[in-house]
Amino acid sequence: MTDCKTIQQRFDDYRAHALADGEANALEAHVQACPACREALEAHRAWSGALAGLPFEPPSADFEDRVMRAALDRKKTRQHRRAFLAGFGTALAASLALAAVLLAWWQPQGGEALRVVEVQVAPQTPVRLVIRVDRPVQQASLVLELPEGVELAGHEGQQRLEWQAPLAAGNNILSLPVRMKGSATGELVARVRIDGRERAIRVRLRPALRGAGTASPTGWV
Repeated sequence: MTDCKTIQQRFDDYRAHALADGEANALEAHVQACPACREALEAHRAWSGALAGLPFEPPSADFEDRVMRAALDRKKTRQHRRAFLAGFGTALAASLALAAVLLAWWQPQGGEALRVVEVQVAPQTPVRLVIRVDRPVQQASLVLELPEGVELAGHEGQQRLEWQAPLAAGNNILSLPVRMKGSATGELVARVRIDGRERAIRVRLRPALRGAGTASPTGWV
């Protein structure tokens, strides 16, 4: 692990203490001797700290009911466009009154399930990611993999973002300032890792139609 590209690709693992002692020591030695990698690590720490500062907001009392009502109402009128989500037992239309859905249940029994849903996203509309856990979690790893033309405000040019955050038992709502450039499309992947287990969802993004509602897209992990 001597070239700068390899070193910088391991920053996430280094900061999560996921490297073996020898790898961590080699990375630290390289960073101490390389001004470019030292600057890159400082920048990595800065934007990771900003991500960790994204606030979780408490869900309203009728949050789940509103999401389900929107899903069922839309299902009746748009049967031809569905997202089949494992572990949930129902199908959601691609475009709800909430504008977009990221939906996946955290299941603590282990294993990985990658769900796919197609959504419409307004250019300036945040995506609210809902992470549901049945017990408090001291440190969960959150990962976003963004397609070209899609960014998180404040982290322009970053196509992969990873940070750690504590989770409270129940619903944890994280508002992500996702920005789409023009008519950009592609797939966003959101992952949550807890105690060595992972849940992920792949989201096929496309711009919202003109005149569509601007309420925050909402979904579950």
